[in-house]
Amino acid sequence: MKLGLRGKILAIAAAVFAVAMGVAVSASGYVFAARLTEVQLARSTAIAGGLAAQLERILSLGIRLNGLQGFEEQCAQAVAANEGLAFALVANGEGQVIFASGDGVPAESGHVRGVLAGAVTSGRLDSDALGVGNLSVAAMAAAPGGERVAVVAVGFPKRLVEAERNRLLAWTLVSGIAALAAGLGLLFAALSAYAIRPISALVAYIEGLRDGDLRRPHLPSVGADELGVMVDGFNRLLDRLDQREAELVQAKEAAEAASRAKSTFLATMSHEIRTPMNAIIGLTHLAKKAATDPVQKDKLQKISGAADHLLHVINDILEMSRIEAGGLRLSEEDLRIEEVFAAVVNLVAGKAEAKGLRITTGAAPGLPPVLRGDAHRLRQILANFAANAVKFTERGSVFLNALPAGLRGDRILVRFEVQDSGIGIAARDRDRLFRPFEQVDGSEARRFGGSGLGLAINRGLTHLMGGEIGVDSEPGRGSTFWVTVPLARGQETRPAPAKDDGDARLPPRTRVLVAEDNPVNQEVVLATLRDAGVAADLAENGAEAVAMAGRMDYDLILMDMQMPVMDGLEATRVLRATPRNARTCIIAMTANAFDEDRRRCLAAGMDGYLAKPVAPDDLVAAMLRWIPVKPGPAARGAPPALAPAAETAALDRLEALLAADDMAATRACRELAPHLRACLGDRVDSFEREVGAFDFQAALATLRAARRTAAADT
Repeated sequence: MKLGLRGKILAIAAAVFAVAMGVAVSASGYVFAARLTEVQLARSTAIAGGLAAQLERILSLGIRLNGLQGFEEQCAQAVAANEGLAFALVANGEGQVIFASGDGVPAESGHVRGVLAGAVTSGRLDSDALGVGNLSVAAMAAAPGGERVAVVAVGFPKRLVEAERNRLLAWTLVSGIAALAAGLGLLFAALSAYAIRPISALVAYIEGLRDGDLRRPHLPSVGADELGVMVDGFNRLLDRLDQREAELVQAKEAAEAASRAKSTFLATMSHEIRTPMNAIIGLTHLAKKAATDPVQKDKLQKISGAADHLLHVINDILEMSRIEAGGLRLSEEDLRIEEVFAAVVNLVAGKAEAKGLRITTGAAPGLPPVLRGDAHRLRQILANFAANAVKFTERGSVFLNALPAGLRGDRILVRFEVQDSGIGIAARDRDRLFRPFEQVDGSEARRFGGSGLGLAINRGLTHLMGGEIGVDSEPGRGSTFWVTVPLARGQETRPAPAKDDGDARLPPRTRVLVAEDNPVNQEVVLATLRDAGVAADLAENGAEAVAMAGRMDYDLILMDMQMPVMDGLEATRVLRATPRNARTCIIAMTANAFDEDRRRCLAAGMDGYLAKPVAPDDLVAAMLRWIPVKPGPAARGAPPALAPAAETAALDRLEALLAADDMAATRACRELAPHLRACLGDRVDSFEREVGAFDFQAALATLRAARRTAAADT
């Protein structure tokens, strides 16, 4: 049994008291027995002396000891008159007992006779000499001439002393136990009043603080003793904690205010930069298409490259901000290493070819053909590595490699490396590489350019994926940037046939409504749509867009977020509330490029989101994904039934959109809504909730599980 503080103190006190009581009882018993024996011996000595005096008076009359008669009566009277006396006897000089009375008379024996004869001779008698069970004393009787002629001996039993001693011990023990109980009771009350109750209150207070109850009143003072000093000190500590908490709250509010100010600043600057960037990129694209002079085309191409570079810097800053704010969400999808490498090589192949660099890839044969992880973020990390490798390598090659690095639970640790033959990095500079806005040194920054955010973004993404990142390098001998990430084993499936979009065009008679208030952006978007053969109408604010969509059916509405009179979010909510536009495809095309802006657009009822600046080719490609094939007038009320092959293709496309975290998945889900119930069965409600919450990875898992079940049943 586990004792508390009070129980431990009481147990210690009881043990100490019990030891002390045992010592006291033992000592008192010994002292009492010795004293009682002494008293009893003195009493017996007096009785023996009285009998000896009587005997001497008789002998003084001239009566010889051997002729004396009837002295047994005096012995018997002495035994009867003195309670506890065992025997009385008279022995002559030869030790022969002449007169005796009592129950404890020693049996006649040579030993007894010798002892009595020795007593007559020596004048003394050992108290234990006549018997083990008795204590005895003696008095000498002398003849008229003074010669000792007899010994008078009396004795009392040892059990008398032992019985008295035992009674004393029993009484002492009972009274000691009573005193112990009373003492423990008083100690318990004192401990409760002066120690345990304050300590228990202190413990309860500390438990409350541990559970987060920081608003409790202070403990009451318990006096000026040590415990009181401790309680007062604890209250002072609480005052310091309250002060520190107030300071922390103030600092937290200041940090949150700074974070909000930072987010507001980034959002404002992003919007203000992206809006003219959209015009620059769009107008440059249109000008390049119309230009015939090679010199003009070259200058426009340089303008386009500079705009792309500026857009890349802006995107890096926003990406770093999302990582620091914890706003990035990883996805999980099947990936093939060779496909990831191919995508990375395609991104840097042009610059590598211009510098005469050779790019090669490889993978260890022990790796599974299909893995699962966030393919998009993995490509982003390797693309940053590869772009730096090409940037800092003047001649030679760049090599992308993948090899197994162990296991972590049920996942495979895969090490990806990007090796180059470039300038290399000194050991003292390696730690700075992965910090935001850091480069090796100022001269290198001026020579090669760049914001210094790519590797910092890589580090943040790697940590989100649960991996490690680093670099091995020597000046003049190139560098190997590496990242190790845990990836799950994927399932080998037959890839769906790729759709050739090289000659893809928008459906005929496509009609688009553009809601945009910036005149330059209006010109860019309308010109892009004209070149794509799309009829487009313009609304300069949300209210005009609502009015125009109420009069005419549109296949697609491109909706800016920030517009006068009525913004794009409110306009979308109004349109979704009308039967005519409940299912019209509405795409945000805005310079608000944060994730929270995307969530606000989707929450308002938009189907997709395009962040400005949007390159004309990207706008057309996005419209190809979003605008469905027009049904005939009779089929507008209900979607046509799909053939099995068409339904399979539609579900494959939906899977691909969900896996890519593409917002076009919401539109595809609405188009397939009547067919999803047959495919998903009981899972359709949870699937719709997951899509509605934009949890595309959970929706993807639900869809794939349902399709596997359906395939197994068939």
